[in-house]
Amino acid sequence: ATISRITQIFQASDSNCSGYLDLKEFAAMLNNPQLVAQLKKIQLDTSQALTIFRLCDRDRSGTVSHDEFIGGCLRLRGSARSTDMLTLLYQSE
Repeated sequence: ATISRITQIFQASDSNCSGYLDLKEFAAMLNNPQLVAQLKKIQLDTSQALTIFRLCDRDRSGTVSHDEFIGGCLRLRGSARSTDMLTLLYQSE
């Protein structure tokens, strides 16, 4: 159920149907109250949007694929979220 919800969020956010989210689409997703509510249902804190985008963009391409988005959302849920974010912040300095 969680992966299907993440997939629905991704598809709703991929405005140009490219199969990838760029930073503009990602930002639009986080400005959409319905999509933010869906993200909160899967226990994803959207307050650190750029960090979330960087964590999802595993190959650093500047875009997030469907698989990267699912993996990032699953990693950022619940208690593992803070550890991953701290790791990312450490690596980016």
